[in-house]
Amino acid sequence: MRIIRFLSDDNNIYLGEENKDFQNVANIVQGNIFDINTLKKTGKSRYIVKLLSPLIPKDIFCVGLNYMKHYEELSKKKGIKLPGRPVIFMKSTSSLNYHNNTIAIPNVGKYPEEVDYEVELAVVIGKPALNVAAEDALDYVAGYTVANDVSQRYWQNNAGAGQWITGKSFDGYAPLGKL
Repeated sequence: MRIIRFLSDDNNIYLGEENKDFQNVANIVQGNIFDINTLKKTGKSRYIVKLLSPLIPKDIFCVGLNYMKHYEELSKKKGIKLPGRPVIFMKSTSSLNYHNNTIAIPNVGKYPEEVDYEVELAVVIGKPALNVAAEDALDYVAGYTVANDVSQRYWQNNAGAGQWITGKSFDGYAPLGKL
C-alpha cells in the first residue's frame, strides 16, 4: 500500500491511497502510519486539496557523506576528508515538505547560490528500538520513502561550530515522497 497524507476539501487531514480512477481523489485509510499492519481501508474517499509530508516524525536523523561520488565531488572542490565514522546530523521537523511543493529559498544574504540538494532514501522506523541486533533491524522498519536533503551550504559550513542543522533545516528543506 502506498500511503499519502493530505488536506481534504472538508479541511481535515487524512491518510489515504491515491484513487487510480479519479485524479485528486484519495481512498481514506485509518490506522497508525508507524505500524503498517494497523492500516485499513475505510471504503470512503475524499478530494485532495493539498498533499502533505506522508508523516510527521518525532525526529529526523540523517547520515552525511553517505554517497561516495558526492563525497568525491566535495573532496575535489573543498578538500573535505572522509571521516572514519558516519557523520550524523538532524533536520528540524519544520523542514518537512511534500515532494511536489515549492521550496521557498530564504534570503540568506550574499550566498543564495549555495543551495544544494541530494536525493536520499528515507527509512521510517515504526516502533521503539534500543539495542537492536543487526539481524533484527528490519523488523523495526515501517516503510521507505524518497527524501530530498536540501541544504544551504554556506550556513551548513559556517554556522553552528561544525553542526549542520542550521543549513539543513530551513522551512521546506526536507521534502518526502509517498510512504
